[in-house]
Amino acid sequence: MIQQFQVAFQTKTEPQLRFSPGRVNLIGEHIDYNGGLVLPMCISLGIHAAFEANSGLGLRVMSEGMDDQAQIIHQDSKGYGAYIFGAWDLISDSNPELPNLDLYFKSSLPIGSGLSSSAALTVLCLKLFAEWLDLDISNTKIAQLAQQVEHQYAGVRCGIMDQYVIAHNLPKAAMLLDCAAQTHQAVPIDFGDTQLVIIDTKAPRTLAGSAYNMRRDTCNAALEFIQTRQPQIKHLVDASLDHASVLPHQRLQMRARHVITEQQRTKAAAKAL
Repeated sequence: MIQQFQVAFQTKTEPQLRFSPGRVNLIGEHIDYNGGLVLPMCISLGIHAAFEANSGLGLRVMSEGMDDQAQIIHQDSKGYGAYIFGAWDLISDSNPELPNLDLYFKSSLPIGSGLSSSAALTVLCLKLFAEWLDLDISNTKIAQLAQQVEHQYAGVRCGIMDQYVIAHNLPKAAMLLDCAAQTHQAVPIDFGDTQLVIIDTKAPRTLAGSAYNMRRDTCNAALEFIQTRQPQIKHLVDASLDHASVLPHQRLQMRARHVITEQQRTKAAAKAL
């Protein structure tokens, strides 16, 4: 199967081919899970998938440019297999029967480099499975399900940014995304005779293996403290620097101050672009 799919990538013939891009965030770091505005954009690198039915062999997966060359997906799948099974489990409404489907992935994204390879893979699988099941499902719903896969199957309590921008994949534009309302507007990008360059530093980075969840916890703690005095504040981005200054611990003050000022910088950047 892998040789057949490699030929398909080269000739653009059957099996069917699909693509999901990676993303960069121009500005708005640690804002998505704090209910604010972020400014991400999709990139030309990403993950391609070829797929076709097989004769009763279940869900078979092969990959090029990922961790494994071959893998049969089941509920205890590890690594990128957890994202694939999670996508099927949610899109099929917990259907215990895996589809009789062969998948072949080819990725140009450096894995674990901060370009959202996991979100790209999850969104790609959700869209592919929705097509397989003949489901009419919006890009926003795809993003919400992809976020749920991260929470439930990968153990990362991420915000909605990565999944949302990849699911919508705006052409030639960044996206000013309101993470609380889950709405967006396009911000056209015209760099003229310059290019946006992404450099792979070869320093692996995964949210599951980082202090991401801990940082989210401290942001939540800061918000909860502020809400004891200002219950009308729903998200940390809605607080002021005066609110941040009365937090009881320096770490909480630092987290809140970053979120509040980063939100101001994101708005200014979108306006400037």
